Amino acid sequence: MKDRVKLPLHFSPDRLREDLSRLEQSAWIDHFVKQNYEGNWSVIPLRGPAGTKHPVMMIYADPTCRDFADTPLLEACPYIREVLSAFGCPLDAVRLMKLTPGSVIKEHRDHDLSLEEGAARLHIPVQTNPGVEFVLNGLPVAMAPGECWYLRLSDPHRVANRGETDRVHLVIDCRVNDWLRTQVAGPGAPAGAAPATEANQPAPENLRRFGERVLQDADLQHRLRTAPADSRAFLPLLVGLGATLGFHFSAEHVQVAIREGRAAWLHKWDTTP
Repeated sequence: MKDRVKLPLHFSPDRLREDLSRLEQSAWIDHFVKQNYEGNWSVIPLRGPAGTKHPVMMIYADPTCRDFADTPLLEACPYIREVLSAFGCPLDAVRLMKLTPGSVIKEHRDHDLSLEEGAARLHIPVQTNPGVEFVLNGLPVAMAPGECWYLRLSDPHRVANRGETDRVHLVIDCRVNDWLRTQVAGPGAPAGAAPATEANQPAPENLRRFGERVLQDADLQHRLRTAPADSRAFLPLLVGLGATLGFHFSAEHVQVAIREGRAAWLHKWDTTP
């Protein structure tokens, strides 16, 4: 799977900037992980953990939270609400993120933010300039206003704004489903599509073949052995890994296989009763 994909979606840069202008008087909140940046990196939360009132908690993209809600600031952004409605996957945190001229986000990893692990972060540039450098796995990613990009941010990445204007992105955290996998795969791929050799296989057969693949792949074995012990996190990871390799099955299929003893290899990693 590629570490960067421009999705087949495009939004109006002018209308995005109009919504941004409606929020210019709002209080931008400094990003709280200060060791990760130099200069000014700030956030306006448009969706955040439900029920939170403190500004820092509103901008926190809590990976364990599964209950997110729109913030009052989203009401001022009619076009961004329209943009968000275009996504056919569950949305978690949604934020406008600003990096001022001369500011730098140091190289870091956002753990668990990858298609393979069931959670993804999408970037839509609202305003940018030629001096912005976004580097992922040592290679630059050039993103234009209105484009929508999937980036595998569990990999090393860094950003610098060497231009003279603010760089503002609409950053969307979402949960991976068949719709998102299809968008990342590109136009023409049907929802939930697998490679031709696997597409017509029933889910239990896909699970069996995925098990065989795991037994032959030391990297996959390592990823599963080091996965969270909580089955609520482990099962979506397993399903997501299978889907990215063309083996489509659900968490329910995995649970049935474990109960019926058809996938004994899973017992090395699964912690469900």
